[in-house]
Amino acid sequence: MLFNSKDDQNIENTDKERSPDHLPFNQNFIFQLAEIINLRYNNPHEGSYVNDLRKSGLNKIAQKVGEEAVETVIAALNDTEQEFIGETADLIFHLLVLLREKNVSLQMVTDKLLQRHHEYQK
Repeated sequence: MLFNSKDDQNIENTDKERSPDHLPFNQNFIFQLAEIINLRYNNPHEGSYVNDLRKSGLNKIAQKVGEEAVETVIAALNDTEQEFIGETADLIFHLLVLLREKNVSLQMVTDKLLQRHHEYQK
């Protein structure tokens, strides 16, 4: 489980009894997740996975992103859709941790993507 503290109560989940496959779509959740990671960095909790990653340092976090990227590619080529989705979620999560470790916000990345999109449209 990636989240397990009071900070997570900031995320609205209107129906906690629903299975993950039937949760309402929330296009802003990735930004909420980035904020949870930021909260974990600012208020470390023993036993938090984010805290464990943070303490392991930049090299380990970057290595973890690389491992998850390889697992995502392998799952894309060989595994079921659900395994691919799971590996992709792991990759995105660890990438968000790496962004936080480097003090780069998700907003900075989305701004760059938007800039590139507009440049391509010209």
